[in-house]
Amino acid sequence: MAVPDIQDDALPESLYHYTDAAGLLGILDNNSLYATHVAYLNDSQELIYGMQMAVDELAEWLKSSPKEAMKGWDPALPGWLISGMVKATAIALGVEVQKRTKILRQNFGPFVTCLSESRDQLSQWRGYGRGGGYAIRFDARRLHDSAQLRRTHDVTARAADSATELGIPLGEPQFMKMVYGRETQLEIVRGQLFEAINKLAPQFKTKKQSAEELAQTRGLAEQLLKQLVASVMRVKNPGFEEEQEYRVATFFTPADYSASEIGLIPRVEFRFDSSCVREVLIGPGLHMGTRKSSVEYYLATKLDAAGQKYSGIEVTESETPYRGD
Repeated sequence: MAVPDIQDDALPESLYHYTDAAGLLGILDNNSLYATHVAYLNDSQELIYGMQMAVDELAEWLKSSPKEAMKGWDPALPGWLISGMVKATAIALGVEVQKRTKILRQNFGPFVTCLSESRDQLSQWRGYGRGGGYAIRFDARRLHDSAQLRRTHDVTARAADSATELGIPLGEPQFMKMVYGRETQLEIVRGQLFEAINKLAPQFKTKKQSAEELAQTRGLAEQLLKQLVASVMRVKNPGFEEEQEYRVATFFTPADYSASEIGLIPRVEFRFDSSCVREVLIGPGLHMGTRKSSVEYYLATKLDAAGQKYSGIEVTESETPYRGD
């Protein structure tokens, strides 16, 4: 029984990438967005945040009779079977949390580029506004259609295994809308748990399975678990809600590293067509007029990575009253 792959989420008209002057120059010069290993982002536990929520939810179900306490079960399934499946799923998910924590440390991914639905967002300027930040507005659909991982080397077997474990396509950008509201998060988690258990439980109605049936059951369990994990990866700590984040995620062998105070950060590179860029927003701070003029001059004279001049790109100034630290 095949389980469909997790698809890209619906996109808004525009997505914004907040950065500093060096980041702006690198992105426009190279038609590239760098994706950073998720373990080095602001919330280092976010890869397993949604999975831990699922584990906690199962623990709550185990305190009562899941069949009686929760709506969403297949009415044809007996209560003893549901209870047994909840216990088995809780154990399996606990193991998965440990496995994915280990995968995080292997530095093969997921690599993510963070984008935002929010224009001129104060919290983003606070993060990138020291010395004056910038926000690049992308045509979201064009970015989605043109984004390609720059492959400068072969993928390693360990990176491929990591991608398989987490259900994200190897080397292919996947667009995800992050979910922050607690009730919506619980709805996603519960829905995935109900679906997984309802589909898997009938396989255990009979006490004996042939070797072929057992192999099919194991395959189905693995597929359902990967679908659950891919879904809950969209769940993020509500403390980051202001970011209104979309992210582009992939798995691959790191292509590059950047030095920071927390170490050598592994990255990969997404290339995009320059027509995706629709606007550069000058962040609040000092010398806004001068910074605006410098970007306009750059866009009028600089060739992109494909040897084309940027055209039709607006350059505007932030209206947020923030002057930086």
